Amino acid sequence: ANVAGYLASATYSISQEVRADEVRAYAEPIGDGAVREIDRFDGSTGRSSVLWGGMANLSMLLGTSSRISLNNTYSRSADNEARREFGSIDLKGGDFRIDRLRYVERSIRSSQLAGEHELSPRHRLAWSATSSGVTRDEPDRSDIVYSIPFDGDRTPVWFAGDPEGAIRLFGELAEKSWEGGLDYRLTLGSSERARILKVGALGRSTDRTADNRSFSITSNSLTADERAMAPERLFDGRYTQSGESIFTLTPYNAGGSYSAEDRLAAGYAMAELSLTDRIQVVGGARVEHSSVVVDAVSTIGEDVRSDRTYTDVLPSLALNLRLTPLQNLRFSASQTLSRPEYRELAGIQFRDVIGGEVVQGNPLLERALIRDADVPYQGNPN
Repeated sequence: ANVAGYLASATYSISQEVRADEVRAYAEPIGDGAVREIDRFDGSTGRSSVLWGGMANLSMLLGTSSRISLNNTYSRSADNEARREFGSIDLKGGDFRIDRLRYVERSIRSSQLAGEHELSPRHRLAWSATSSGVTRDEPDRSDIVYSIPFDGDRTPVWFAGDPEGAIRLFGELAEKSWEGGLDYRLTLGSSERARILKVGALGRSTDRTADNRSFSITSNSLTADERAMAPERLFDGRYTQSGESIFTLTPYNAGGSYSAEDRLAAGYAMAELSLTDRIQVVGGARVEHSSVVVDAVSTIGEDVRSDRTYTDVLPSLALNLRLTPLQNLRFSASQTLSRPEYRELAGIQFRDVIGGEVVQGNPLLERALIRDADVPYQGNPN
């Protein structure tokens, strides 16, 4: 007989958060192992967040030896954030107030069709096909910097002549991924001393596009009283109604776009052997062939490409010794790997506010091989 089951759920939440007394600063070496604090900013952040999503899973048992399942999840979140901070920047030579308004939307979806089939008591087959996607949309982020004079009433005025005095940023990211896997398991020997052989294969294809455009707004003709106005008055259109704007809008060199193509094919084989009642060996290897191509274009039009292709063998071996009914000793060794993220391979800059970090990707980054060995002991004194 066929048996079907299902599960569905939904969630929604909204929250507000205020983070007070935030501090960011850099440590500058001054010799003899000592450091001094520079570019310190103190401020606070207010944030409103919304999260909603759901899941819907369906599973069906076909006879007594096969199961088919369809699993789906989706979630979407949004953050609306405002931040104000005060501090100084050594290279700029003054005190500043920085205001930021930021709105970000994110979504994640995943759908998987999977099957498990017991072909016989010794043979089992499992497979899966997955489609997933991620989006991130930052339709507007605005940063404006006010300088605070050292003398007088110290009224903050817009830092209008500096390229970082006012920045508008617009960002979009979309990623789609397809993955398929197949696993086969063969059981030999008796149930007391079973020998298990597993083999399988996996394929994955991922494509991502990301576009980050940032623009600098400057002006050299505003008076000090005009530059002391709030941003909503400075940019409300009063200086552009005549058809001639006193603002200069230029692409900012931090930002740009990139596209990534990631292809992976892998296969593995492993065996579990019970040599005696007290000794068990688990060993195998995974072979991966990966290809990642990232094409990046900066805001000012510079093209940078990263093209990385690897074929790696990743072996693993574990020996389990049952010293007593309450004591176990395990020897294991393995090799794994770590790949840089697409953004880390994109040779463009990603900026923070003035005085903050500017991060740039490196198209020459390579994947890292990680070798690990350990000898854990597990025992129960009782």
